[in-house]
Amino acid sequence: MSAFITAINAALNAAHAYGDALAKARNCPEVKGKGEEAVRAALLPVVAAFYAVPLIDGEGKAKGRKVFDKAAPKYEAAKKALQRLMGDLMGKGSDKGEELAVPPHIAKLAAQLAQACAEYEQARKLASTAIAAAFAK
Repeated sequence: MSAFITAINAALNAAHAYGDALAKARNCPEVKGKGEEAVRAALLPVVAAFYAVPLIDGEGKAKGRKVFDKAAPKYEAAKKALQRLMGDLMGKGSDKGEELAVPPHIAKLAAQLAQACAEYEQARKLASTAIAAAFAK
């Protein structure tokens, strides 16, 4: 097996593992039914510990919150990881507008769609396109 195939297979396995881990995390009490600030507060110390970035008291608009220490060597990596996790756990545009309560049967159908789309590249875009097409009928 070539190095390319090995690398791509590893990437695909990692993508599936990431998706599975996020699905589990979404059902944890730290995330399920929580807003962005609560989820961020739960994620922050975990990401900080993973990247060995100290947490400090925020200043300015972050006053009253803990933030990553910008002087830490892995600050940028931790910041990007937190942004990605927040986006993937909460949805990319979750800070806009009110949060909708999703009826259980819709949540079940959405989970089935997400699982079906997870095998494809751009799974989120594929699911969104499928929903848009269904509404267009």
